[in-house]
Amino acid sequence: MSIWTRIAEAVSSLTSGEGLSAVFEKLRTPPERSAAFAIAVIALRPRAGVPVRHAALVAGLG
Repeated sequence: MSIWTRIAEAVSSLTSGEGLSAVFEKLRTPPERSAAFAIAVIALRPRAGVPVRHAALVAGLG
């Protein structure tokens, strides 16, 4: 589901009179997807830091 679909559904729910808490409950992602995202962030973090350290060394800040 794209972010635009989720935004459209949230706006539609709010305009039809649903409460804000009900809208947020619908928009919650399943825990499996949240866990997968967290694992991906942790796995990619070391790779993302390498260019930053390299740039700092080149700039003489390391």
